[in-house]
Formats: sequence, structure tokens, C-alpha cells
Amino acid sequence: MVSSFLLVTGYWLYLFLFATVHYTGNIGPFQGFRSDALGALLPTGSVLLTSAHLSAMTSLFVGGNYTENSQYLGLPLIAAVVYFAWRFRRNRLLVSLGSIGALSYLLSMGDRLTVDGHSFALPLPETLLAKLPLLSATVPARYASLTIVFFAAAFALGVEAFLASPRTALAAKNAKLRITALVLLVLAVLLPAFPLASFSFSPPAGVRAAIAAIPNGTRLLTYPYPTSYATEAMNWQIEANMKFALPTGYYSPAYPSKLSPLWVQEGFMEAQLSAEPWKPILHLPKHPERLLRQYVRNYHIGAILIDKVGLNPEAIESLITSAYGAPTHRFGPDVDEWIFPKAAQ
Repeated sequence: MVSSFLLVTGYWLYLFLFATVHYTGNIGPFQGFRSDALGALLPTGSVLLTSAHLSAMTSLFVGGNYTENSQYLGLPLIAAVVYFAWRFRRNRLLVSLGSIGALSYLLSMGDRLTVDGHSFALPLPETLLAKLPLLSATVPARYASLTIVFFAAAFALGVEAFLASPRTALAAKNAKLRITALVLLVLAVLLPAFPLASFSFSPPAGVRAAIAAIPNGTRLLTYPYPTSYATEAMNWQIEANMKFALPTGYYSPAYPSKLSPLWVQEGFMEAQLSAEPWKPILHLPKHPERLLRQYVRNYHIGAILIDKVGLNPEAIESLITSAYGAPTHRFGPDVDEWIFPKAAQ
């Protein structure tokens, strides 16, 4: 089993621990994203059988982060797994799966107990995990995903054992009826809210034209600057079949201290969020265009693309123009692009 694990994970463990660009330091803190003790029992707004009150209540769980809130299991599933683990306690696999699932949920609660959004000074086991290499920057709430897997497996084994236990035909028939009702109940409380919301994404026409104009494999600096709260450039990247590379992304190990000069990325982000760019976080340096040219050289940027969104795109347009002159291409009123020859990178 150990050899199989190393065969599957060995390369990735090597990258994480020893590769030239392996990550060091802490990208957290993520303890704010931890499961609530009531989260496994109370339905969220993403399931069908809930109420406005419960949806509003659970929307605040896991630090109010909807995408990390995957803790809901439903009372029927939890009760069934507990019952099966007690009744078939000699089935070591079933009990082990249920126990690992429960432990996973306990770890998902982070470093201290939280009940209905209120934290208590009660340390939990995840406090120890957070001190270990590779686990010091995990998102506690994600351990709840393991709870779902192990509880589902324990439930399936419990159903199998329950159906195999009757010794008469009548008892077997009654067992099938009970299990059918139980399975339907477990599934009913987990049904997603209908209709499922969806939408299509397509970059603006100007952005599509700008991307088509750059060579394959170009390292592209974009405005909006790619971060966890501004994912436009990463969406463009997907739509373009990864035609270009970005210097950073949703959560880059290089962010923020290693992408020097730091002012460039901070300036791009501030311009999107503030009508007064570079305030109050940073002051405008004496020669910002020099810092931009240094950034382009440091990271071999082959092109800059700006989509004029946010609160002050004019500041970014002015900065780039002062460093490199007029854009190589203009695609309508909102998209400008600068493409650099190899020698300029």
C-alpha cells in the first residue's frame, strides 16, 4: 500500500518539498475557513429542502465563504451511519470508515470549536496538524470533503450488512422496504436546489482579438491583474486554450514578495479597486515607468493587455504609455495591447 501511495504521489511530493521552485513559507492564514459544529446538520441554500432562515444562517458558516462550505451531510445520513456502526460494530471496515469520516469532520472544524458562528476557546486536533510540514497552510473546511467520502462508503457497507442480516423471507422483505425508505430519505435532503443556475462566459470581442494577435507561448501581463478576486485573465487563458502564460494567478506561491518590484502588481490591483490608485496602501514612486520596465524584464513579459474596467484603468494606461509609448494595437475603446520584441523583454 505504501509503495502504491508513493508511486502515485511521489513526484508531487518531490515538487512540493525539493524542487527548485518549491514553495516555502505560509500562504495563510486559513483558519477562518473552518466548519461549524452545526454545519453537517443544517441545510445550505444550495439544497432543495431548506428554508430562507436556514439558508441565511448557514451562508455565514466557513467564514461566509460559499465555495468552501461543503460540510452539509444531512441528519438522515449521519444517524444511519451511527446506527450501522453500532449495530455492525464487529464489521471493522464499516466502523473504521465511519470513524475516519467523523475524524475528518473534527479536523475540518479547525483550531477551535465554532457553533452557529460563535467561536469558543476550546482547542481542537487540527491545531496540531497546522504545525506540521505540508499541512501548515491547509484550509480546515476542506477536510469535510473526506467526511462525505467516508460516510458514503460506511453507509453503503451498512446497507449491505443490513440487507444480509434477516434470516427469513418476510424479514428480508421488510428489510428491503426499510432500506429503500432510508435511501430515499438520505437522498431527498441532499437534492440540489432546482433549477440549477448556470451561465456562459466569453471574453469581450476586443480581448479575443488582442489574444489572437499575440504569439503562442507569450507571457502576458494583464489588467485586471490576476488574483483571487479578479479572475478575468485566467478565464481568458482557458478560453484561449492556454495560448499564453500569466506571471501569477488565483493564489501564486510567488505572490506577493517575490514578484519584484512589488509596486507594479500592487499598483495594478489598486487601480482596479480604488478611484485613487496606489492610496492608501502605496505611494506613487518617483519613476513608476522604470519599475514597470524592470518587472517586464524580470519576468520576460512578451505583451501587456489592458481591458479598461475597474475604477481607474486610465492610471494603468498612462503608466504603460509612459514606459512604452502608444499601444501596438487598439481593439475598440476599451482594449489596448503592447507587444514587445524579444530584445525588449
